[in-house]
Amino acid sequence: MKELEEPPLLSALKLNPKAYYYPTILQLAQIVHRVFPFQRGVFEDKVANFWCSAHTFHKLHKYPTGLLQQVSLAATLGAVIPPSLLIGVSPDWRKLPSALAASAWGFFLFSFQVHEKSVLLPLLPMTLLLADRNGTEAETRAWVGWANTLASWTLFPLLKRDGLRMPYTVLTLLWTWLLGQPAVLFATDMPSGPTQLLHGLFYATMLAWHIGEQFLEPPEGKPDFWVVINVLIGAAGFGICYLWCLWQLLPESLRVKYPEDLSHGKAIRKPSKKAQ
Repeated sequence: MKELEEPPLLSALKLNPKAYYYPTILQLAQIVHRVFPFQRGVFEDKVANFWCSAHTFHKLHKYPTGLLQQVSLAATLGAVIPPSLLIGVSPDWRKLPSALAASAWGFFLFSFQVHEKSVLLPLLPMTLLLADRNGTEAETRAWVGWANTLASWTLFPLLKRDGLRMPYTVLTLLWTWLLGQPAVLFATDMPSGPTQLLHGLFYATMLAWHIGEQFLEPPEGKPDFWVVINVLIGAAGFGICYLWCLWQLLPESLRVKYPEDLSHGKAIRKPSKKAQ
């Protein structure tokens, strides 16, 4: 049986390895070490969050791990506290999925040592918005569908390594079709103009990336070129998802009304004099 490596936390305690309680303490220390993998650095693989994106332009490994831990903690709290305050000041069970999604997006974007598949955590409460009373509206369907498609796209390099290219293609196309994405050309209700423009730009970029990744060789000396582009675009999109979920928590009176909202009868109309 292979002996477990002594984690740094246990090394600092300087316990006697021959003590009867040492195996139990070792197992507990291993759990803490794996749940909080601070020794691995702020990120390990190419993940579409803030730290991996920032590392592309400014190398973070030259900073002490302790400093990165503190900055990561501050950034995570800064992203998680606003949705917590909004749902706390104005409690509403209908806004709970948006609050959970915003908090999870903040954790995914800024937390220390996040795995690619952790993007499933914010997607779960965000997808639950489809079950809300406004879940069938074009705006909600557009955002939920786009967020899930973008997340699947950022996972493509990982899925490709596992030989899951075909399931990815089939399920992603099925999802976009069921949600009426990306262009909802045949829908009777359309999302707002800014939403169509933003999502259309991302869908076109994702499609162009797939074509380039399939047929074009990366530049010499940059084997991870396409993966890094995936990370940068994905992180930007996830940041927008966080802001959108945060926007859903704001009181209705503070939200901007688009012309499309007015045409759908969502504007507050004053009663006519005849009705009075």
